[in-house]
Amino acid sequence: MTGEIVNLRQARKRKARTEREKVAADNRIRFGKSKAERVLQEKLVEKATKHVDAHRLDTRPVDETISLASPSPDKPSGPKTT
Repeated sequence: MTGEIVNLRQARKRKARTEREKVAADNRIRFGKSKAERVLQEKLVEKATKHVDAHRLDTRPVDETISLASPSPDKPSGPKTT
């Protein structure tokens, strides 16, 4: 009765490959989204942004509205004195 002859180099490579595949599968589950999911998410965000912008009461861009609402600390408020 002779045992099966095993090439140790190939066995080590096979073991390392399966370990890398396990890690990759775990990473896909933890961090990954499919391309279709990413594209869908981008489209939904874009659609929501357009919807909100279309129903905005003030037609000025958002940054101008914010800058008008709160004066800058660099600029003194009130009449100029020379």
